[in-house]
Amino acid sequence: FERFAFGSVSEKVLRRSTVPVYVVPAPEDGAVTAEPLEFATVLCPVDFGAASAHGLELGFELAHSAAGRLIVVHVLPSLPDDPRALMHFQMPEYVSFLELDAKERLKEWVPPAIRDYVRYEERITAGKPHLEIVRVAREESASFIAMGTHGPDNADRRAFGSTAVRVVRLASRPVLVSAG
Repeated sequence: FERFAFGSVSEKVLRRSTVPVYVVPAPEDGAVTAEPLEFATVLCPVDFGAASAHGLELGFELAHSAAGRLIVVHVLPSLPDDPRALMHFQMPEYVSFLELDAKERLKEWVPPAIRDYVRYEERITAGKPHLEIVRVAREESASFIAMGTHGPDNADRRAFGSTAVRVVRLASRPVLVSAG
């Protein structure tokens, strides 16, 4: 209950930090090893905001320095609760529209240098962002997740938690979180 109400030490650091924080989850078997850090596959979730841009920059730098692969993932927003918002769309048509829009935005948003200097892939998925990020990281055997989050002065983030904090709670991989 205490962790749920007040958060872990790493969550408190994430909420207050103005510099990137690298969080390594405890091994499931409890054994601690001194394995070297690998940056072979970097997963970078983006929501097209300034904080995401900062996380993407860090993920790119690490993937580039390790001659690794960079996977940029965008999670489509959940569908509105009120179906009247979608009255002029058929559901498959609407989802296709969202996917196409996200692909176009990624083409414009991700700097061309990233595509030129690393093995680059894009993934579009839908669902709850923190769950989808963790799922894609597991599916792609990501070495770690690099993501941006809003700075420590963001009141909503302090009160309700951020996607980054939720990813850190669930991920079985290290997470590099950069306050943007």
